[in-house]
Amino acid sequence: MQINETNTLTRLESIRGTQGMPDGFLDEAIQAYNMLMTSRLSQQAKQLMQGEEPANTIDVNKLTDIEKSTLKKVLSVINEIIIKLKSDFKGVL
Repeated sequence: MQINETNTLTRLESIRGTQGMPDGFLDEAIQAYNMLMTSRLSQQAKQLMQGEEPANTIDVNKLTDIEKSTLKKVLSVINEIIIKLKSDFKGVL
C-alpha cells in the first residue's frame, strides 16, 4: 500500500480499516498527534504575543501539570506506534 497524502491526519485516516491497523490504535495516534500540535501552536501563539520568534518545539517547563501528564501519555502512545510499525514492517524499513 502506498500513501501519497502529505497531511499527517489524512495519512492516518487513509490506513483506517486496513489489515493489522485497529481503529483504536489509530484513534490514539490521532489524539496524540492533535495534542502535540495543540501544545505547539499554543506555545507559538504565546511567543508571537510576546514578540518572540515562534519555535517548533514544546517547552515542557511552560506546561501545566495536567499538560505534562498528558504529554507523557502521548509520548507513550507514540512509542507504542513505533514498536508496532517496526514489528509490522520488519525488514522493510
